[in-house]
Amino acid sequence: MWSACSRHDTQTLQQILQHEPDAAFARSSDGRGPLFWAYEYAHTEAIDILEKLGVDPLAEDADGNTPRQLGIDNAEINAHRQFPQATTYQPTYDYDDYDDYEDEL
Repeated sequence: MWSACSRHDTQTLQQILQHEPDAAFARSSDGRGPLFWAYEYAHTEAIDILEKLGVDPLAEDADGNTPRQLGIDNAEINAHRQFPQATTYQPTYDYDDYDDYEDEL
């Protein structure tokens, strides 16, 4: 699985999954599995296949990293997928109170 993901070999990945569907959910000793490797190597077809099979993109490895964290800064993945954008705090002002404050000055 690692080899198929790292080499962008979609055909081999599909053949493996056809004969051994549970391989999609396999994990190595570091807690990573096929979806981690697909994100790590920006294999977008594998990401789509594995996520459609139900592999959790928010599952954590032994270090607490998720597959999506491995690919979130990858431009190729970001062009292919839509990640939620980080939001920033937007304060709301009561402009009536501001006018009152300004009058006091």
